[in-house]
Amino acid sequence: MSNRTLKEIAGASRLMIIANSIYKNWLSGRRLKKGDSKALFGSTHEGMNLAESVEYIDRVFDEYLQMSSLSVESLEGKRILEVGPGDNLGVALRFLSAGAAEVVCADKFYSHRDEAQQRAIYQALRERLSRTERPRFDAAIDLSDGIDFDSKRLKYLYGVPVEEIYKWFPRGHFDLIVSRAVIQYVYEIDTAFQAMDAVLKPGGLMVHKLDLSDHRMFSSRGMNPLTFLTIRDSLYRLMARYSCKPNRRLTNYYREKMIELNYDARVFATAVLGQPEFSGPTEHVDLRAEPVRHALDFIKEIRPKLAKQYRDLPDEDLAISAVFLVAKKPERTGVVRARAAAASARVR
Repeated sequence: MSNRTLKEIAGASRLMIIANSIYKNWLSGRRLKKGDSKALFGSTHEGMNLAESVEYIDRVFDEYLQMSSLSVESLEGKRILEVGPGDNLGVALRFLSAGAAEVVCADKFYSHRDEAQQRAIYQALRERLSRTERPRFDAAIDLSDGIDFDSKRLKYLYGVPVEEIYKWFPRGHFDLIVSRAVIQYVYEIDTAFQAMDAVLKPGGLMVHKLDLSDHRMFSSRGMNPLTFLTIRDSLYRLMARYSCKPNRRLTNYYREKMIELNYDARVFATAVLGQPEFSGPTEHVDLRAEPVRHALDFIKEIRPKLAKQYRDLPDEDLAISAVFLVAKKPERTGVVRARAAAASARVR
């Protein structure tokens, strides 16, 4: 088969993916406009057995503590917002069991869940807790006859996008805001950060895990994993806005947004294009290392075809496909401008 034929097939596949995505996005948008907030995604635990579910909850909780450098003891009395919990509130229960005073779980969508499976997960989670943690767990959830959360401790809000969270809580209400593989789906992303900033107290922390990849949109068909960055914005929004596809914000956006907010922020890479996750997050990606060099091949091949806003980005920003964003809000409004200026200089 000639190179020309291969290119023609690839081009046709790209167009078919775009057309199919536009149709699915239109269907999702129509459902949302009718008030249907049930999601066809976000059911993380649906394909897991009991042991895998509990291990996943513990791992996510531990990662939040590790990345934020918070100790279990420091959670005492804290108020926490979890954005996009999906089908299970186990991570919220871990925070409450550790001593948090309140956890709010806010989700734009209601993910499908098996109530019997969820109850079994919560029961198994409880069994792993210490004597100190169990009474706190029991104060937040009653499993004697189904699943009954105490809304004073654990509040679950669905149909509430993160962009509107400021409407539900006073300024500075939360000490900590966390999310996992959620923020990359938010299209009104500037508004979302303004809203989170409003409800986060001075000195509070944000910890967001972000998947910056194409979510297998094109890469699963053997195409370059940056193909999704070749599509112009107006067309991509028709493909993606309502259907859980990435917003295409890369590491440069999150660094610059934190500078704009005067947050003290760190971005930790956890994966690069076409490679599994690193053994541990890193702030500095070695462009000479073998896995990253492989990612650079993807970039070199497609850079001339990238949409204008991505074409001149540094290799590192294009190579990184997953990160943890850890950011601390200034203790007071009058933050030293020199810090922001220095951070801005580093970005450039």
